[in-house]
Amino acid sequence: MDRITSIKSSDYSHYHNSLTNKVSDMIISYLVPQKILYSVDIEDELDIQMSNKDEDIFENTIEVLEKRDTPYILQSLIKLDTKYPNSYTLKYNIGLYYEKNGDNLNALEYYEKAASIKITESILDRIDQVKINSYNIEKIKFEN
Repeated sequence: MDRITSIKSSDYSHYHNSLTNKVSDMIISYLVPQKILYSVDIEDELDIQMSNKDEDIFENTIEVLEKRDTPYILQSLIKLDTKYPNSYTLKYNIGLYYEKNGDNLNALEYYEKAASIKITESILDRIDQVKINSYNIEKIKFEN
């Protein structure tokens, strides 16, 4: 009888610990902002001809994008994209900026624009990842 009692007691303890961990995880995921970490390649090779000045702006922007996020990066890329609307590279990197900052809707818009110019493995991966990110965020919101 002692053996049966101890097994049931250990099962209860395991169940209780498991339930406690699940509740703790739910509370933490609700209170703590979610960050998704993954590796992404920045497109740093221009696919169109630019003026020397614009090429310098692009190179400086990419250098900053690799190190940190600033609103300057997005403004520079959008300004160049307006001037060079047929650049896959600019649209891809704008999408990357938005994705990196959690704006999946704008990221998807720019990735799809880039894909309309040139389809690459990178762009298809980014589109899939943004859709997964959006789904996961909606799922978390729905569950909470």
